[in-house]
Amino acid sequence: NALLKILHHEKITMENPAVDEIIYKIFPSFGSYVRAVKKLKTYFGKKHFTIEEVKEILANSSECNPSQLAEFLFANNRTDFFKEFSKLTPESPDADKLFLILLSKLLEKNNEIRKAKILLQSFRNKDDESEFFKLMGMEAYSPARKKFVRARMVREVEIFNDKAISFLYDSLIEMNFKFKASSLKDKGNFFFLQKMEKLFLILSESR
Repeated sequence: NALLKILHHEKITMENPAVDEIIYKIFPSFGSYVRAVKKLKTYFGKKHFTIEEVKEILANSSECNPSQLAEFLFANNRTDFFKEFSKLTPESPDADKLFLILLSKLLEKNNEIRKAKILLQSFRNKDDESEFFKLMGMEAYSPARKKFVRARMVREVEIFNDKAISFLYDSLIEMNFKFKASSLKDKGNFFFLQKMEKLFLILSESR
């Protein structure tokens, strides 16, 4: 793992959840990991870091964070979503790769919500929770993480109705195809922004 090699080279240690936070939240490239680690060292002036410290640094990052964008979208947080997305410009390092990762993250999350919507209806009782986590591929999660993830999914399922899920799925497939097939890239991300504005409108109508 590139991040672990960087931490070893820099003689830095951190809590396991903090390592997971960086891997999950940061664009997976050697350069991105190096910048995050150097920012931690400069900001805190030490060599061991907690999950809270990592979260503080990532929240103030100038780089667009696809995982954070997905969280904002599925929480129906329009303001923070567009604020975070504004960090992604044609001049951003690895802009094209970052955009494709974003599309992939959103599609993965959308499919997860579609699946959770069905399973939450089927396994409503506390006795059925083990089967729910098994089918969601979360069997290995700690009890605390299971509780947190399930509660978040319940909220997301309430926010995203079938119309929103279908619209986002169709939009992501269309944008992915256009991006890969066309030599005329959407450099200003206008098509993407238009689709997201429409999605937030659908979400506001379903309240």
